[in-house]
Amino acid sequence: MHALTKDILIYYHHQVVQRLGGRYALLDAALLEEAARRCAEGGGGPFRAAARCGLFIAQRRVFAVANRALALAAMDGMLLVNGITLAADGDEAAGVVEKAAAGGMDEEALAGWLEARSGRGAA
Repeated sequence: MHALTKDILIYYHHQVVQRLGGRYALLDAALLEEAARRCAEGGGGPFRAAARCGLFIAQRRVFAVANRALALAAMDGMLLVNGITLAADGDEAAGVVEKAAAGGMDEEALAGWLEARSGRGAA
């Protein structure tokens, strides 16, 4: 299984900030390292790994802005590098990330949502 690195998470955050506005500011390098570590944990397959990575980012302030948007980008990226496309409506996806960030979804539920809205694509 392929995973995201710290550098890829930083790149995704730059892209999200460029699209949504705001400024790039890393608040906690240790949280960024832990996010990358969680993205690399392979247990449970790609949906579980993507959920683990996204949930960790969504529930913490790794960066000054756009942590939840980064969480969604990271989950999408985790799936893409593993040949899986996420086919979810943007508003629905944002609502799911908000719910997960607030503690309303655990890793298993988020992984199930990702799998239900995904399809195998070309790697």
